Amino acid sequence: GPILTTADGMTLYLYTPDSPTAAACTGGCATAWPPFTEAAVGGEGLDASLFGTVTRDDGSSQVTYGGHPLYLFTGDAAPGDVNGQGSGGVWFAVTADGAQAG
Repeated sequence: GPILTTADGMTLYLYTPDSPTAAACTGGCATAWPPFTEAAVGGEGLDASLFGTVTRDDGSSQVTYGGHPLYLFTGDAAPGDVNGQGSGGVWFAVTADGAQAG
């Protein structure tokens, strides 16, 4: 099914060790998996009430959807790439209902 992307089509991911109130991907992890910090805009089929934010260790704000902090993946070079899907068994694209993509 459809997955969340940035306005320019880059896939957004969740990290299963995260909680709805804290992002566990910091330091070197956040270099490979940059936190999504742009203003969230609900597109077609998205529930605007599922968007939120968490405050990261560095004080910056990270967008969440369905209780999952959102990330980009540096291994995705072009819109539509999903190279991070399933990575390490802990990284998954996010579906429109806020779940991890299978």
